[in-house]
Amino acid sequence: MGVPELLGGLVVLGVVVLVAKARRSQSVQSRVVLTRFSLTTAPPCVVIQGRTPGVLGWLLTQLKVGSLTTFSVSEREVRLDYKSMNGGTVLLLPGKSVSAVRAQYQSPIWALIFMGAVIGLSSLTLFMMSVSGADVDQALGMICFWNFVVVLLCCLLFIFGKKCVLEVDTDASKGPGLKVGISFSPSVLDGVSINLEQLTTAAELINEKVAQQVSA
Repeated sequence: MGVPELLGGLVVLGVVVLVAKARRSQSVQSRVVLTRFSLTTAPPCVVIQGRTPGVLGWLLTQLKVGSLTTFSVSEREVRLDYKSMNGGTVLLLPGKSVSAVRAQYQSPIWALIFMGAVIGLSSLTLFMMSVSGADVDQALGMICFWNFVVVLLCCLLFIFGKKCVLEVDTDASKGPGLKVGISFSPSVLDGVSINLEQLTTAAELINEKVAQQVSA
């Protein structure tokens, strides 16, 4: 087995590990793809809505038959709705019972690190082959192909693998603490983006409404 074939095998193995890592991280929480992110002063002040991930989930949503998860916060309550063709579930949490608000924004930077490592290893391989007098032209095509595959997959993982979490915790001193929230990722098909500043603003707005309820 030559150097290009060995490099290709290592690249495939690395991509499989990265995809498995991304899928495992998604299975920790119920995750949706963002279709609406609204911050207003009128109730509900925060509305985050998401659909099932994937092209099929987008298509079903366009046909008005897909499942939707909605996390909303008003001056009096925190509400989590799940609706699908099979039915739905609604969870209501009084605003006074909220003790903490958590916002998390995470980008899969490891995908870019892996991409840089593969490109660097490929460049080093070509350099070593040229120094040793090996036929670089024969290996160049295969190495360029695997580099293209890695760059494409890593860029897709970085774009679609971003994870956002917005949740509230209940007061554990009055019983078992409960976490209510939503985990979502930005949507390219729906044209809805999100950044850390927007997520932080949402958390601050929720905290402000909760503080008003507690002091009332």
